Amino acid sequence: MKNIFYCPRCKKIEVNFQFNEYKDKNKVTYKNPRDGYGRPITHIICPNCGYELSGFVNTIGQAKQKEDESKIIEYYKTVIEGYSDGSFCDSEKLLELIRNRMVN
Repeated sequence: MKNIFYCPRCKKIEVNFQFNEYKDKNKVTYKNPRDGYGRPITHIICPNCGYELSGFVNTIGQAKQKEDESKIIEYYKTVIEGYSDGSFCDSEKLLELIRNRMVN
């Protein structure tokens, strides 16, 4: 398990998500350090629906056993969702900043 991708809008989830940060750098909308708490989220334009707050997290080394994978997937799904639904930040303001930066 490497990257876990999740889109809160279309609910697409992909384990072992492939993303080339050099080739696809124009799809990155925001690199979210999460205030230093946990692993960062790379928010990207969802390849399925175009939502700007979808994202992925690199999870290399987190799953010690196969049973841990489902818990890790569910955790990051919840974390990415939290940046979209206003639980962890002002999601509307974040979207506004991202969209303004993409236009300019």
